[in-house]
Amino acid sequence: MITLSLDEYGKFESITDEKNEPVFIAGVLYDDHNNRTDTENERKRIASYYQSVIKEASAGKEGFSFPAALHSVGSKDDDRNIVKPVKEMVRKTIKEFLCNGTFQGKELLNIKQSRQGEYYIYAILKSDAGMSQLLTDSVNFLLRDNYASNLYFHMATSVISRMIFHNPRIDSIREVSLDIATRKSEDLDQNSTRAVEYQRQGYSASQSSHGDTGKVYFSISNADIYRTALSEEMLRSGKTSMEISNFKVKPINYHVNKKMEFLYLADSICSILGWQLKGDSAEEWLRKIQLKVDAINNSSNNVIMAYDEIDVYYQRAWQKFEEHDYYEALKRCYDAKLIDGEFSKFYQQKWFGRIEKKIVNNTNPNRFIAAVNKLHETLTTNDLNQERTIYILQILEKMLPNVESTLLSADSQAAIYNLYDIGVSAYCHIGDSKNALKYFNKCKKNAYKTSLDAYMFTINRIVVTLVDNFEIDKALKIAKENVEYQKLLLDLRNDLPIYRENKEDMSLGLCKAYSQLAQVYAFKQDNKCVEAFRHALDNLPNNSVDYKITQSYLLHYYLDIKDINAYESEATEYFGGETSAKKRFEYVLTEGLKENSIINYKYALYVYVRGVYLFEQDRISDALLNSLLNIEVTIKKYDQKAKGKRNSTFEKLMGHPSELIFKYIALIAKNAENNDAYNASKKSMETCMTYTGATIDSIQLFGKAELFNNYNHIAERDTTTSELVSYLKNNFDFFKNRDFSNNGDERYKELSSIMTFMYH
Repeated sequence: MITLSLDEYGKFESITDEKNEPVFIAGVLYDDHNNRTDTENERKRIASYYQSVIKEASAGKEGFSFPAALHSVGSKDDDRNIVKPVKEMVRKTIKEFLCNGTFQGKELLNIKQSRQGEYYIYAILKSDAGMSQLLTDSVNFLLRDNYASNLYFHMATSVISRMIFHNPRIDSIREVSLDIATRKSEDLDQNSTRAVEYQRQGYSASQSSHGDTGKVYFSISNADIYRTALSEEMLRSGKTSMEISNFKVKPINYHVNKKMEFLYLADSICSILGWQLKGDSAEEWLRKIQLKVDAINNSSNNVIMAYDEIDVYYQRAWQKFEEHDYYEALKRCYDAKLIDGEFSKFYQQKWFGRIEKKIVNNTNPNRFIAAVNKLHETLTTNDLNQERTIYILQILEKMLPNVESTLLSADSQAAIYNLYDIGVSAYCHIGDSKNALKYFNKCKKNAYKTSLDAYMFTINRIVVTLVDNFEIDKALKIAKENVEYQKLLLDLRNDLPIYRENKEDMSLGLCKAYSQLAQVYAFKQDNKCVEAFRHALDNLPNNSVDYKITQSYLLHYYLDIKDINAYESEATEYFGGETSAKKRFEYVLTEGLKENSIINYKYALYVYVRGVYLFEQDRISDALLNSLLNIEVTIKKYDQKAKGKRNSTFEKLMGHPSELIFKYIALIAKNAENNDAYNASKKSMETCMTYTGATIDSIQLFGKAELFNNYNHIAERDTTTSELVSYLKNNFDFFKNRDFSNNGDERYKELSSIMTFMYH
């Protein structure tokens, strides 16, 4: 059985006051390991502990009694002479009691049976922002944190949910005993704003117990509220068989002990955590509270969390973990990594990593296969996020040894191949050809586990790897062979009886092979790419993801050769029929941020900003310019509009081709003579990648050189191109023996002829 007691610290109803003070709910959770007698013994042990503390603190003086000496009752003399020394003695001895169940080395109960259970300390601290981004003034008054006592209830119900139903430290809780203190408001003027808020929420006013005329107070927490919270969470979590063996919601009595021992302990915990808690912000208090808790209890038994937006991300990830949907859980863990701030860092260290470990340790074949296949499906959709893909891939690979020996069915074997195919695709996307080839070699060893079509798609990706290695001629040879192989496969398929009545002129595989061939030609700036792109586009459904991806490649070719007429003839269809820069921008973000969109907003944005920079900058409005120069703020607004504030996960523009998007925005800012936006975009260009390979590093270096050249900072440009030449020689066999000009202008032209198509 689990016994949970909670208390509070701080002014929950004064969160808009200028003075910033810590606000948290904390307490203890006692796990008797299914020994009910142990819990009853522990109640006696707590009482004995406090009696021993009070006796020691009194030093023989009169006036010290249990439980009155534990808490202030309003007398300044008693506070100074009795309560203060008792609290000091508690602070000195609480660790021994929590960890060993003794006081000054002595047993507290006259029984042979020592403590069987153990203590967990928890605390939920409100961050400075709290949930203000989610629960704004526009939401219903029943939800707003700054209305009546909503903040307390939101935090208290979070404790109930987290510690009982979704405890990160205890895997299974079947029986619970609750000790919760009631709350009442301070005395209020009966016509005050706060009093009106309470009455609007259905609370009844009571006359002040101090006899002040015109003053009222409100009883704002009772058993009904917590009973509702428990029942709702039982239904939500599906844990309807959980037994509530003890349910006490009463005022803490410091005059007579009425089985309130665990509440006294929760009060002591809050007092210790709040005592001399220095700092001016919740970010400063967070780590200090963690240190205080770890100083008095086994650190592996403590749960310090936050009432903050980052906790919403954690809840989403934990929920998916409990549902055994490991792909979605890891996806949410990755999204949380993009949140800035001390609370986010704390959660990354303490809690998201714990989800990752639990996923690895709790996997089974079905869960592993489902996660791999879900991630693999993103390779052919616009949900592909290469940085997130690599993060999830790394966790899935840690899972593989735990299940590999049991993966015997055809589906299981195919999942292993898909895992390595994910690696090929992900590392191709970040220009890490070495790792892409490593995963391709694993695919070759496991090729018998998948279909011929699937293996041909992987071969297609190897063309990308060769291009990323700047081995364009090798890539062209394989790309041409792939087209011929796909034609042969199509002929063989059409000859089969099942296909004879519905023969195809072009398969998806052949379309993709033509598209890949066209891209190689585009890197060579060979106009043959247009015909190859047309072969693909003319045979793909024009409302499909593959059509839009192929069309974007063709647009990049036109942008690379600066053919405005050819670009415009294709761009209108790509941008949903829109012809103006403003409407195209709205289309990219409105359509691109939808679920299951046919365009990926990042890749579409790359096409768009490149086109604006080259052909349209002198025609865009100041409002559109401002939206572009503050692109992350703009995307956040569109994402919230598409998904709602609570479900929006966009925080930063990260991963390829973000570095190119920021480069073009920097160039646009430069032409607009906005140095602040230029510097911000230039910095983002350099920091927007978590995982990079040699090709992306080269793209970023060349991008810096382009910015310096555009700004006429020739010395910096030449230094950067010299650095890029060294990097190319050290990281690509193709360039090891190539000589580059010592003349800065010539060297920049040489590199410009290499960094073509979608490398700039």
